[in-house]
Amino acid sequence: SINQFISTNNELAANQYLTKFSTLMRRVMENSKEDFVLFSKEIELLQNYLELERSRFPDKFDFNIKIDDALLADDQLYIPGMLVQPHLENAIWHGLRYMDEKGFLALNFAKAGKCIEITIDDNGIGMEESKKNKTVNQKKQSGRGISNTLERINILNELYRQDIKCQVEDKPSPEHGVRVKITVPLLKKGMHED
Repeated sequence: SINQFISTNNELAANQYLTKFSTLMRRVMENSKEDFVLFSKEIELLQNYLELERSRFPDKFDFNIKIDDALLADDQLYIPGMLVQPHLENAIWHGLRYMDEKGFLALNFAKAGKCIEITIDDNGIGMEESKKNKTVNQKKQSGRGISNTLERINILNELYRQDIKCQVEDKPSPEHGVRVKITVPLLKKGMHED
């Protein structure tokens, strides 16, 4: 993307993209040191990631992030890092990117009792259609990000005695796209430590 901006002499866009990209990389490196990160920091990372992808594919999708006020008000809330981003990437790269018209991606964080319910909802082509469109090479490498994420959930559940759940499914007809639901217990500093 930066290369494209430079080749079209769009220095401002190249600089803006590079700044956002370097911020994203810095956040990913900071967050990768810990199993659990501040909720507010994870939201910043996800916002930054979605803005970068939209600047790469401006005609392919818009997005919205909705967060319950109760979650925003809690400055000591923790969440496992990098559980949501691979699902956003899948929605964009395997669903929304292949649509003829502009798609939409909704990311919702809702407080539900002692849990955070995270919903990722897109109106892309869906998993079944995406599988049909994959090349032989893509089929060999498919699902690595999601399988790593699901494996990580199992490890976090076992290590920290948590009950993190993740469900990924094509939306029922006549709707299009994929819906991901992740349920994470509300965690405060120290609750996720042995």
